[in-house]
Amino acid sequence: AESTTQFRYILGACHDFGKATKFFQEYLFDERAQSALTNHSAISGLACFHALREAGFSPRKCAIGWVVVTRHHSPLIDTAEIFQRSFFDPTAPLDSYVEQAANIRTRAGEVQEIYDSLGVPLDIEEFCAWVESKQYLQDVCAALSYGGSIGEQPLESAFQVIELFAQLVAADKVAAAGYTLPERSQLPAEAVEAYIDDEFGSPEAGTINELRTSAREAARNHVASFESVPDILTLTLPTGSGKTLTAL
Repeated sequence: AESTTQFRYILGACHDFGKATKFFQEYLFDERAQSALTNHSAISGLACFHALREAGFSPRKCAIGWVVVTRHHSPLIDTAEIFQRSFFDPTAPLDSYVEQAANIRTRAGEVQEIYDSLGVPLDIEEFCAWVESKQYLQDVCAALSYGGSIGEQPLESAFQVIELFAQLVAADKVAAAGYTLPERSQLPAEAVEAYIDDEFGSPEAGTINELRTSAREAARNHVASFESVPDILTLTLPTGSGKTLTAL
């Protein structure tokens, strides 16, 4: 079975892979202007794809990792547009990917040592050859290809992309800032009921508050009837019926 923890770990370990090029290092020390060669996200996305595939993840998961890492310094846009910009636009820097891979090959031993120490199955020599031969075009295209009915392409994939992108970008910024996240406060379970009692008291018969109370109790009883609460629930009530407090 595919491990969710390992999947996230590989994304995190590969997201800055491209910083190993001399081009990025020179840019870091103001020895080179920003260019396609100093861009580290696209080559890192390819490294993530390759590592996920080596780890035995499905083509769909490899494609998701590629999307998330490729865009981790840019807005998250439509997957087809990412593919087009990365590989098939006239401005797509295909030669830059080859040059970056060739440069990483010159320090393959050093980079391999880092990824071995991280426990990430990324064969650097093999990866560089894969990029230099442009085989990645066919492999990423195949992983992204549509192959079945809409029911076989779960909406969950879209949620995974958004969730993983948010997690990677947040973790990257928090780490770069050297920031320690505060402990989350635990809210008492009865907070909403206590607020309603303090703010409104007991509802009078025949009032809108009585209807709101009835709706809230019905919703709460319905949730209590589940063996396990689903990830997504709907609450359909007219405006003014108390959806916000009921949902809380």
